[in-house]
Amino acid sequence: MPYESRAMRCNDGELDEIIEFATEVFNVDFPGLLPRLYRKGATTGHDHFAVREEGKLAAAVISFPLDLTVAGHTFATNGVGTVSVAEECRGRGYMTDLLASCLNDAKERGAAISVLGGQRQRYGYYGYARVGEHVSFAVTRSSVRHTIGLRESAYTFREASAADADALVRMMQTRPVYAERSADDFLFAAAADFRKTYIISDNSADIGYFVARPELTHVSELVLADGASVDETILSILAKVEDRVDVDAPAHEARIFSRLYYLADDWHASSFSNFAVLDLPTVIEAFGELVCRCRAIGDGRFVLGVKAHPFFEKIGVAEQGRNHGNFGISVEGGRVSVQPVDAGADVELSYIDALEFLFTRIGDTVEYLPPVCRTLLPLPIFFPPADKV
Repeated sequence: MPYESRAMRCNDGELDEIIEFATEVFNVDFPGLLPRLYRKGATTGHDHFAVREEGKLAAAVISFPLDLTVAGHTFATNGVGTVSVAEECRGRGYMTDLLASCLNDAKERGAAISVLGGQRQRYGYYGYARVGEHVSFAVTRSSVRHTIGLRESAYTFREASAADADALVRMMQTRPVYAERSADDFLFAAAADFRKTYIISDNSADIGYFVARPELTHVSELVLADGASVDETILSILAKVEDRVDVDAPAHEARIFSRLYYLADDWHASSFSNFAVLDLPTVIEAFGELVCRCRAIGDGRFVLGVKAHPFFEKIGVAEQGRNHGNFGISVEGGRVSVQPVDAGADVELSYIDALEFLFTRIGDTVEYLPPVCRTLLPLPIFFPPADKV
């Protein structure tokens, strides 16, 4: 019998009510926190699901559709956020209704992954595993002085305006991983968590951009044209801050990542976010190709057995050959391919353990691994932070 959620899809006319409700639950300025979704004039009410008690909102969530491009592969995703339950309504199972609605929404649209912030233990029940790797580099005046020397930068930067939007999209689309942002909403998307976008210039030529807090102490997204200098970019930012700037960089951006590692006084690595993978073949192939672009991977093959997640089965999103079953994972000539197979598994894991095996370093703790796993895994699953909800 299919799961019957008490959550109903909302319409755009309910958006103001949803914003007021979420603001009361979290005491956060949602239009300022997520302007892409909640700014005045936004039409994202229909992306929400809500539960009402006697006509009054008791719980709400957004299931925001977005396309993600990874190493030339483009697939649908959904961001889940604003998970709000009124304090007096907690303990009534509304969280289950909200997440069931979001995951079924993702399935109906053919989404390959769903991404969700929040506590790992809270959302594991619903099929989300905290995976991927987030690295932030602490670059200080002292660390730069002892590496390249403090001096005036050849670069300047300015706050981006609407006139820069088309150029920003073009810059973004040169990256190996990016989420869909149109020129119309680029600056609103990048402004998540009260951030701003800055254009980097070299002798009046625009060569990149970064997204940062207004005080410039934390850069969450840095995009540079090929050949543009990380050193000069950092020098230009340090000239505007008291002592230190923290810069996030994904490992698949090898040139930027390695240079920040050289310049940094310290760094912090942690898990990236909570992901539910609804289409394992699509996601493994895309991020597998990203790995093969970064380093040489020897040919090989193994079969991964993945057990269905109980919540996926309960709500009807478990699919044999898509998010559970046996998958033949092959590397040949620098390409990764994944096919559902009947062959026995070399490694058989629960759904959550399988995500950790594929997308975190915990895979090294599995007792036996075929040799190809040692070089291919972990896959660098990633979602641009500004696009998460």
